[in-house]
Amino acid sequence: MGDSPYRPGRPRRWEKGKTKLPPGSAGEYRIVDKESGKPVYIGESGNLQARLNQHTRQTQNPTRTDKSSRNNPKKHRVDYQLAKPGASTEARRKHERSKIAQHKPPWNKDAGGSGRK
Repeated sequence: MGDSPYRPGRPRRWEKGKTKLPPGSAGEYRIVDKESGKPVYIGESGNLQARLNQHTRQTQNPTRTDKSSRNNPKKHRVDYQLAKPGASTEARRKHERSKIAQHKPPWNKDAGGSGRK
């Protein structure tokens, strides 16, 4: 993908309680199963720090089954890439959709961008 909104190279890794949260910049992230190494969720955000905090926040309702309550730091890690400066939201979302189609992560309910305007 020559017009990728991301620089080439390996993603950075974040594990809650072990490494520092990524900056509040735009980028793509993947929640990865530590055992298999496969992504279980792929997303993009204009503020990675805030979005990852949402995913890792403990829920008040223990019966809740959304992604935030399923993200267990013992079983999952987060890999992320910062977007290139000036990368458009649409370019980032297009890249997200292509990665969801490629990897078919089980926690993504759709092809990406659902509910966004």
